[in-house]
Amino acid sequence: MILLSICIPTYNRSAYLIENITSIVERALKEQCTDVLEICISDNHSPDDTEQAVAAFKATSPVKIVYKKQAQNLGPDMNFLDVINIASGKYCWYMGDDDRMKEGAISLVLNEIKRPDAAVIYNGCRTECDINLNPLRYDSWYNERLTKKTFDLSSDADLIAYFDACRSLGGLFSFLSSLIFAKSSWDKVKYDDRATGLCYAHVFMLLSITMRREGQLKVLTEALVDSRNNDEIIRNYGRVKRFLWDIDGYKLFTELLIPEGNALHNAFVKVMQRVHNWHTLLNVRSMTTIEQWNDIAVKLKTFKYSPFLVACIARTPGFILARRRKRKGFIVE
Repeated sequence: MILLSICIPTYNRSAYLIENITSIVERALKEQCTDVLEICISDNHSPDDTEQAVAAFKATSPVKIVYKKQAQNLGPDMNFLDVINIASGKYCWYMGDDDRMKEGAISLVLNEIKRPDAAVIYNGCRTECDINLNPLRYDSWYNERLTKKTFDLSSDADLIAYFDACRSLGGLFSFLSSLIFAKSSWDKVKYDDRATGLCYAHVFMLLSITMRREGQLKVLTEALVDSRNNDEIIRNYGRVKRFLWDIDGYKLFTELLIPEGNALHNAFVKVMQRVHNWHTLLNVRSMTTIEQWNDIAVKLKTFKYSPFLVACIARTPGFILARRRKRKGFIVE
């Protein structure tokens, strides 16, 4: 019986992917768990040699490999979803194609999901690394308010405490490689097509599981993966676009899933205020026209940013914005 499916959506990164799944198999062999594990790969119609590289790896792998090549590029969101569709495990663990499994991480997760009181969602942490996966620092999604690790999803008090402890959107499920969840809970969620195009389909699904208010969410404070920092998204899309992915995505999820007018809603939207504080907003303002900023300001209302703060940033003198751009190496996007 497969207990854990490690699910990797991939596109055009065959070298990183093979390095990744090699690390998974090495860990599984060392931790003697190859028989309860599978690796599921959804290839988003890569133009490189991903198909051939996976086929060669699969031929000798002691871990079951499930590979699907999409007939066309579906975009990231649909690929994120489809890799779960091909999984057969009791639990699924998302993994970015360019990350690397930590030693001991598989055993840790298996021990958790075998417990009689296993959670429906586990969220771990990571080690930030450079482009060559040389470790730089431990990265947790949580602040000093994290006083416990298991949260009852049916309890407003527990969910508020969890949201209050989040200092990063990783705590709200943005980072793929730290997410483990019960597939039976995932399968109960009906996907909303309005989430497509935001690169956060997985966040919609996991927030939907959370807001079903059934079971437990557990924080794993251990770093489960080495996370490769290659700035590819910034290079390809720019800093403002990357910022707007967060704003647009979580704005939609707030409106669809988090009822307004109570303490739970307030705790949820304040996470965004901590993640993108006034420093981030000023950076974004320095890279945008006043017209672009005014559009952003409307979106920020969802997260209850101070209107005074937003207005002050809008009126920041041009020479200050220019100085900030020069110091940070930004350009107007």
